[in-house]
Amino acid sequence: MSSPTATIADLDGLARDNYSVILMDGRGNTSLRTLTMPVPMAQTLTINLADQTLPTAGSLLLDASASIPAGAAQGYQWTGSNGFNATTPSIVVGEPGIYTVAVNSVAGCVFRDTVNISGEAGQRVVVYPTPSTDGNFTVSVSLPKAGDVAVTIYDLNGNKQQEMNGHNNTEHRLNGHIATPGLYMVSVKTAQGIESRKLLIL
Repeated sequence: MSSPTATIADLDGLARDNYSVILMDGRGNTSLRTLTMPVPMAQTLTINLADQTLPTAGSLLLDASASIPAGAAQGYQWTGSNGFNATTPSIVVGEPGIYTVAVNSVAGCVFRDTVNISGEAGQRVVVYPTPSTDGNFTVSVSLPKAGDVAVTIYDLNGNKQQEMNGHNNTEHRLNGHIATPGLYMVSVKTAQGIESRKLLIL
């Protein structure tokens, strides 16, 4: 009786993920196994951001690197619900919103954390990105209480280019697109009044 033989396959450089492995014996029978490739504890980054409240007429420092050993991270990407973007380890925020940071480790893994910054309710209007390189943009409007929003976009000659509306909400995210490069004025009308913002399309 012959002894069974085994085939060994070495796979290097597997990323953290779930993998399916199909095994086949000498008679052609197959079986399926699922493996999980975890991140070694030595390569795990802890960010530990905590929800905070803005001081009156003040700002907050958020530092994603505070709990990360020196040299363990190679990149940071912050985004905010109000259009905020940054690539520094720490940021200063002066507006309420939800802020998320993605941290790239030197081992090639990405770790994320989210922090909710609350503050005194008020009307906030943000247009982003500006400049826009593809013509797409978002008008973000936060209201102290649920209400309607009317957005009108004009070119520099005062010609109306686009209209958008939001109804009965405290948070409005209105997406638009303008194909013609140029500088535009975004007029936002709410129960609180009218505010204007500039929009540059490249």
